[in-house]
Amino acid sequence: MNFLFDFDSTLVKCESLNDILSLALANNTEKIEEISKITKMAMNGLITPKSSMEQRLKLATIKKDFVEEIINKTKNEITNGMLEVIDELKKQKNVNIFIISGGFKEVIVPTAKIFGIDEKNVFANNFIYDENDVVSGVEPNILLEEQGKVKLINQLKKDKVLVGENVMIGDGFTDLETLLYNAVNDYICFCGVVERKNVKDKSQNVAMNTEELLNFVKKFSN
Repeated sequence: MNFLFDFDSTLVKCESLNDILSLALANNTEKIEEISKITKMAMNGLITPKSSMEQRLKLATIKKDFVEEIINKTKNEITNGMLEVIDELKKQKNVNIFIISGGFKEVIVPTAKIFGIDEKNVFANNFIYDENDVVSGVEPNILLEEQGKVKLINQLKKDKVLVGENVMIGDGFTDLETLLYNAVNDYICFCGVVERKNVKDKSQNVAMNTEELLNFVKKFSN
């Protein structure tokens, strides 16, 4: 059995790309608020991941130093109780843990290591840097496409990376889509960081905190 975790607002309490952008924008509250609105629209399924990414990246100049600062910050933003959830899964036989995120791999991997999740099990986007170590774009990735997580999971199943049943855990519409389009067997809507009403209302399994999430993963993994 495979447990597929979203990263931002699930494994960690932050939205790492927004943190990078906020750092780049310093005290430009107007642009920071605009980024927050774009993120909410994407997480509620109102705009595509690609559109959300493009719109947000246009609002700031991101230097590699900013990314490295947020890498260190994110490692200290692990969601309360989430280490215990992952530890419980690691005790189970024939259970594999993956991270599937619309965030960025270089930010996610250092925190994944704290959880004991192998880098090869992390699927996310990658920044492209120019000669001045400034972000110039994002590498083409199936995750940026419409229903990107659905397509990625189906590809991983085809490639035999995911074998057996799959359970998606996350807070956003792109996570819910994996069940709606039959890419996974079950979906757990995690509201322990952010509660998104339209995602929660469409979800059969809702965990309001990591204690409830722990009960779900025990049920699914046994």
